[in-house]
Amino acid sequence: MKSRVGDALAWLLKERDSRGLAWFLPRSGADAGALRTAAETARRLGLTEPLALLLEGLRQLAPEGLHKSFDL
Repeated sequence: MKSRVGDALAWLLKERDSRGLAWFLPRSGADAGALRTAAETARRLGLTEPLALLLEGLRQLAPEGLHKSFDL
């Protein structure tokens, strides 16, 4: 299943289908590795909207305890 999710993400990026990606992401059950790989592909292709969707998906997978702030 994981490889099929990665394949679907890669295909959506290749097709430059942002609407399809936005529909697919919440339904896919993609893990962080698949999202990172797809985000790197989107970055290389210069696809800003899909990259933002993928990074938002990664952010939603992060546990709440990872929110950190730094004071200078």
